[in-house]
Amino acid sequence: MDTIVKAVTAAEIQAFEARKQKVPATQITPAGFEGSKRVPLTVPVQFDGKMYEAINLRRLKGRDFTALQRLGDDEDMGLLSLISDAPAEVLAELDGDDFMLVSEAAKDFLPRKLREAAEQISGNGPSSQP
Repeated sequence: MDTIVKAVTAAEIQAFEARKQKVPATQITPAGFEGSKRVPLTVPVQFDGKMYEAINLRRLKGRDFTALQRLGDDEDMGLLSLISDAPAEVLAELDGDDFMLVSEAAKDFLPRKLREAAEQISGNGPSSQP
């Protein structure tokens, strides 16, 4: 049986090695695009040795939808804990006014279709014609 052997160049070896390594994907945020927001709290919350004086929110990513499906019953609190830097225990302990501020700010970080659905359900959206 004949064997065919091909000489491999250094560039080909380097390209092969690069493909073997797991390189994380990163988003390239366009200018003027709001990818995160800091919501200051009126009433800070302390949890697990850390003081939360503000809640940082970020936009949902594709991988968050898989996690959201696993949350089950408490999707609202789960959604907030996915897009914020605070654990669910902190979010549950927020002052009512702070919770409403964080919830309102979080709407800006939902995908367009979810925002539209939330507006229709709440009755405050464009679909609620008198």
